[in-house]
Amino acid sequence: MALEEATLTGEAVGLLAYGFEKAYDRITMPFLRRLVRQLGLAESVTTLYLHMYQAPRAIKLFDAVGSWRLPSSGLVPGCPAATFFVSVVTHAWVTACRQACPRATVRAWVDDCTATAKGHNEVIKLAEEAHGSLTSMARQYQVKV
Repeated sequence: MALEEATLTGEAVGLLAYGFEKAYDRITMPFLRRLVRQLGLAESVTTLYLHMYQAPRAIKLFDAVGSWRLPSSGLVPGCPAATFFVSVVTHAWVTACRQACPRATVRAWVDDCTATAKGHNEVIKLAEEAHGSLTSMARQYQVKV
């Protein structure tokens, strides 16, 4: 709708879309733990998952089993809370963009993020904030955006 409206009114509009590549595999536990604390999430619940994510793992392929190792990053495949924790990470981006550009429409669905702004100054401000906060987060937990 924003594009159609901008076409009719001649107003500048900006649309951004980002997706975190391999987000479930690359989230580091120290980064996630820090973010959980910053957001004030209940440690009585989140700590259980974070401990589980740091438990020793072995990879099994048919009859072959690898050696047990401690993971440095990655959420456990199939864990129902994994989607929640990836959403916790992208929530930080949504919050930063909304604070910088209150009139922008900013959304995230797990590891896919979008933002729309109208007006030349608002578009530039959103683009700078969106890119800056995403690349900062990506650097912190080594994910490509």
